[in-house]
Amino acid sequence: MSSTTATDVGDFIDEIEQEVRDEIYPNDHKVFSIEFPYVVEFNLNNDDVHTKVIIETRSVDYKFAKTEEDALQQQRMYDKYGSKLMSNYIINYVSNALSDINLDDVKYKRVGRAEVKEIDDPDSLMDEIQKGEIISVN
Repeated sequence: MSSTTATDVGDFIDEIEQEVRDEIYPNDHKVFSIEFPYVVEFNLNNDDVHTKVIIETRSVDYKFAKTEEDALQQQRMYDKYGSKLMSNYIINYVSNALSDINLDDVKYKRVGRAEVKEIDDPDSLMDEIQKGEIISVN
């Protein structure tokens, strides 16, 4: 003898209701993947706008839509209103990944022409270095 609980009856009713909904309102949505390149760029704080960080990457997003155009429209809306969210995500992602970077994989090159200036007051330069206003002197 099996006992039927109120939960079992409720679950059965929910299943029947979902079957009726699926029959009346068939799901004609498809799943679309949208791969898109993007750039996040910013200047480091407290750096007198000398250091610009540029991150170029790609992401994949998934949309449930009736047509490809509908999926692209959803993506355009997300781009319009979600740029702060994506910027925050990629900055946090990169911030967490920085400690794992192998310096052998880092490319460094000088760009542009060097600017040479004579320092009139070397003592004030030393003061700036000691205050932490200048990061390094090579």
